Amino acid sequence: MVLEGSSGTPRVVQERLVCQAIVGQQSGKDRIMTVDVRCQFVSPVLDLSPKELSFYVEKAPGSSLVPLFQPLVLRNVSSLPLSMDLGLVQPFGLCERQGDDAIVTSKSLVLPVGAKAELWVRFDPRFRRDSVTRVAEEVLEVRYRDHPQRDAVGLRGEVHFPNLRFSSERLDFGCVLNHTESQRQLTMTNCSPLPVTYRWAFLVDQDRYTIRFPRETAQEGRGQRTEGKANVRWDPPEKKEADFNLDSSREVEAPTLHLEDEMEEGGEKNPENEIGGGRGSPMDTPPPRSSPVLTKEGMSGGDPQDPAHRTSPGPPPQSAEGNREAQSPSAEDQPGVGVEQVFDILPIHGVLLPGESQQVSFTFYGHAHISGQALALCQVEGGPTYEIALQGESSLASYSLDTTEIDLGLQLFDRVAEAEVTLRNTGKVGLEFSALLGEPDLPPEDLLPGVPLVVPRTGHIQANAEQKLTVYYLPGVPEVFHATFDLQVSFFEVETVALRGEGIFPRVCLDLPRDLEEERYSSVLKEAREALERERQREEMLSRPQTGGVTLSVDDYVPTYDALLQMEVERLLVKENAVLLLEEAEEESRDTPGSGSRWRKRLSRFVLPEYALDFGCVIHGDVATHIVKATNTGPASVSFRADRRLLASSGFSTELDRVKNLPYCETETFEVKFDPRGANLDLGRWTPIMPIQVVGGPWVQVRLRAVVTAPSLTVSRETLHFGTIQCGQCQVITVQLSNREPVPCEWSVAEEEAPKKKMDRHVPLHLRRKARQEPRPPAAFEMLPSAGCCCLATGSTCRSNSALRKG
Repeated sequence: MVLEGSSGTPRVVQERLVCQAIVGQQSGKDRIMTVDVRCQFVSPVLDLSPKELSFYVEKAPGSSLVPLFQPLVLRNVSSLPLSMDLGLVQPFGLCERQGDDAIVTSKSLVLPVGAKAELWVRFDPRFRRDSVTRVAEEVLEVRYRDHPQRDAVGLRGEVHFPNLRFSSERLDFGCVLNHTESQRQLTMTNCSPLPVTYRWAFLVDQDRYTIRFPRETAQEGRGQRTEGKANVRWDPPEKKEADFNLDSSREVEAPTLHLEDEMEEGGEKNPENEIGGGRGSPMDTPPPRSSPVLTKEGMSGGDPQDPAHRTSPGPPPQSAEGNREAQSPSAEDQPGVGVEQVFDILPIHGVLLPGESQQVSFTFYGHAHISGQALALCQVEGGPTYEIALQGESSLASYSLDTTEIDLGLQLFDRVAEAEVTLRNTGKVGLEFSALLGEPDLPPEDLLPGVPLVVPRTGHIQANAEQKLTVYYLPGVPEVFHATFDLQVSFFEVETVALRGEGIFPRVCLDLPRDLEEERYSSVLKEAREALERERQREEMLSRPQTGGVTLSVDDYVPTYDALLQMEVERLLVKENAVLLLEEAEEESRDTPGSGSRWRKRLSRFVLPEYALDFGCVIHGDVATHIVKATNTGPASVSFRADRRLLASSGFSTELDRVKNLPYCETETFEVKFDPRGANLDLGRWTPIMPIQVVGGPWVQVRLRAVVTAPSLTVSRETLHFGTIQCGQCQVITVQLSNREPVPCEWSVAEEEAPKKKMDRHVPLHLRRKARQEPRPPAAFEMLPSAGCCCLATGSTCRSNSALRKG
């Protein structure tokens, strides 16, 4: 009998086994034997020394890489023998002794209790062929037979070469102006623990190094430039075997680059256009080579040929839209151009200590209309060779401005006008621009009157891009304005941009008289009359000069001379007030910002001279009305309302509430009433003010006048004595009625009615009817006339007749 036991955890297990049997014909079981079983489950315990193995090697120049070995001791400290399999991966391996080349990646071992085994772990730092610093991290895994437990030993191998780290692997100089140079810098850092000795060179490769010049032809008197790639042919000094891993201390003579054009064009130098440059610049004689050139072997060679000649016509004429193009010298005979005459590197060689950084300057020399690409190689002694791609071209600079005359038209003089100007870069070279403004940058809401503001004020425009320039302008006074600002684009002449327009304000004109005191407004009236006289001489009596295309219509409203005079007086008064407030705002702006918004608030409080609406004398109890016409005499729509709060309890009222966006030359009529009895006014003179608020403009005030009075008559005789009159005769007495009040008085004479006699209700009906039909006796007294009207300060004469009837 075989007993098997298993446990998932280390522990001691005790069991009792009982053996029972049935003997013969017995019905029960008999115990044969009893066995106590005890088992101790243990984990495999392997002592690994060390727990981690680290290999470190520095590859100095001139030294070789060899495998590294470290011992690993395995000891069985468990109570049972251990059977195990060891495994790892390249570049690590297992061997029996140090320096043994017979390595394995897996191995089986059996260790009795308390036994130990010593193995050697080998690390090969040559597992990669490059010279870049690398780190290999793996594990040595120990797997036990018949047990799931796994143990591991960490393996780490570091191989350090002289290495560099660059901030960028590509430098694009973009497009620069002809006959100028551009510099770019990148940061080179020694990221290795070894000193780095480096040297720069250029790789000459037809696939990765190209130099192009344009071909320019004149057609129909207009310069047109077409790009054409010149045929590049390299003449290496001698054939050599292909070897790109050249030592950094070795300089190779640079081959000569010949440019072969499909069409040769002659030309002569223009000495006036020659521009001097530094070392390697287009106009400088090539100096001794500072950057070695690595030649790709196997290139086709050939005999040197004469340099190609190319003539570049002058720049095209300036267009009417404001196009400007940089003046550049005509293309001359292009000499053989080497890579060292287009690109340069400083410093060319040096040593960097561990962790040290250095700025490397790359220079591109912009020969006329050249386009070049090259590959700069940084050779590290004992390390890799780094590639930095270089690219650059040169061209003319040109730009266009869509307009230099900005017509802002009619603008509210206290509001900031806005316009846009488009500045386009029509060339390949980026342009800097700047608006030459005297005042510091201010937000549009705090803009000072008469000073243009350009946003953005400065900037850079990429090639074939455009920039929208927003121009803000605050007229400040209601008159025709003209302002300018200068725009500087790169090195071109300053461009002057003009702003034109006319400042206006919302206004309404009432068909009411206005009392302009000669003493107070004498100077304003004189200036207004002179302005109207000038307008008359120019035969523009019906319209002011228009700048925004608004046509003055005379169908609905034809202003008279008095109306034109009042309009000009209003404009001059508003201008005078605006100038006065502007001077105060300029003084405040030196101390506190935000004076522009306060200036506009003060402008809206200005009040124009009063209109007069006289109701004259109004009889207490009558209601007087007057129709007023309000006309928009300004070219902009106007909104206004009457402030009726001041008319409360004055007897005056108006139906004018709010008028919105009244068009130019349109008229709004409203009624003004005066009801003295409704307001319970006393007799006398009443002169309240009805203010009219014009949105965005000055206040208009109407002086209302009325005299509340009552009619009365004066009689020349208060008693008429007729005396004794003969029956059948008539006596006449004349009475004078006089009206001493300023209002007409209507009068009439009425006799007192005698009381009617009441009839007894018992009187028969026919008698009552007969009594009603009886004629009344004639009046004893009669007034001729019996009614009339006395006008202002006049009298009426009346006669009184008396007759005696017979009874």
